[in-house]
Amino acid sequence: MNMKIELENCQKSLTLKDFEEIESKLGYALPERLKEFYLQYNGGSTKQIASINKYQEVEIEDFFPFKYNKDFKNDPRYTAEGETLELRKAGAISDSILIFAMESTDEGRITIDLVNGKIYLYPIVGMQDVIFNFGEPRLVANSIDDFFDNLVVLDGHKAIPAIEEIEEGQTETAGVMPELSDCSASLTKEDIKNAAENPEYIADETAVITEGLSIKGDLDSLGSIDLFGSVEGNVTCRGKLTVSGSITGSSKANEFFANDAQVDGDIEAKGAVKIGQGTVVVGNITATSAVIGGAVKGDIDVHGPVIIDSSAIISGDIKSKSVQINNGATIDGRCSQCYADVNMESIFDIKGKKNK
Repeated sequence: MNMKIELENCQKSLTLKDFEEIESKLGYALPERLKEFYLQYNGGSTKQIASINKYQEVEIEDFFPFKYNKDFKNDPRYTAEGETLELRKAGAISDSILIFAMESTDEGRITIDLVNGKIYLYPIVGMQDVIFNFGEPRLVANSIDDFFDNLVVLDGHKAIPAIEEIEEGQTETAGVMPELSDCSASLTKEDIKNAAENPEYIADETAVITEGLSIKGDLDSLGSIDLFGSVEGNVTCRGKLTVSGSITGSSKANEFFANDAQVDGDIEAKGAVKIGQGTVVVGNITATSAVIGGAVKGDIDVHGPVIIDSSAIISGDIKSKSVQINNGATIDGRCSQCYADVNMESIFDIKGKKNK
């Protein structure tokens, strides 16, 4: 079913002056349709499954923000134009390419050629010298209008609602039962039914645990949670768990983002984990991709790429498919690319090669 695309966890709104600065940096004018979209949504995650299947099926996971990214203290490297310029400088993409989104399967980059206007998928096939290696670009759409006109938003949720209610005895406040504010939708009977029938279902709701709210006990959500307060207990979230407060206990979510947070417990995510600068994690991290900009005391086990930012401090072993370590990062532990598609024994079997 075709529906209007909606994004969540968007960044600070852009202005036309912002676009003038961005276009100056990129050296090209941006298509009006792309600017109209970003004036409404400055990046963010798709609330529901969004895909395009004109030349090949591509499912969109995230749209990268321009200029602002509060999850990483507005570090320009974590913006659409910042990543684009870094990859252009390294020669990984041509100077006319702009990266603006990420597909969900292998975190390949959705791009637009600002000269011919066509949309391409750049699949990630590896990493070398802390820069992504891309495979052959694949045509997705003939223009940005073609892209948005053929983008299909399915009438179903990516994964689930936050908290319907907090049970008695699970909270500590000054004698007042707290409210979960700024939720995007209410939990419905259909959500509960779908969740019972499908363990992968994610409800279209985000609950906000406000600063100053302290919860003692486990927290379980069918959707997403923005946590600014504190939780003493395990947090399970089928959607995205965004933490700027504190958690004492294990965390499980579809995606886990932390910024200026304190986490004492293991973190497990089906997708990406991002530990922003100012965050301290004491516990192991398990995910399919990770960006570490804060401090982690524990082992990191990621079956995909890991990016260690210059501000990162890690005490523990890292296992991944690929790793990018930026200058200035501090690591005390072993680093192994044990999930890489490389047969080490065959490469270093010199005697075997001589006998052939």
